[in-house]
Amino acid sequence: MNVTDLVVKCYNGESVNFPTDVGIFVTPETALAKQKQFKNSSLAETDSQQPAADREIRQRAIAILEKLPESVLDEAVKFLESLYVKVDRLQ
Repeated sequence: MNVTDLVVKCYNGESVNFPTDVGIFVTPETALAKQKQFKNSSLAETDSQQPAADREIRQRAIAILEKLPESVLDEAVKFLESLYVKVDRLQ
């Protein structure tokens, strides 16, 4: 079942019928056993695995963003995303 199709039906006001197995839950142990591992190891890295200097810079950036007024927050996030893309291209 395609989630997008369900969302479109709901948006259009159509009746959405779920398969009978929706809502059948498994134990936490079974769910963990069925989880797929990350293929890209960089995605699995946690904040604690970053160098201390990188963590400090990240915390400073978050503190600055939290102080910004709502009116400029979107613009600041777009700017930071553009920097991330430029740095990624350099690597």
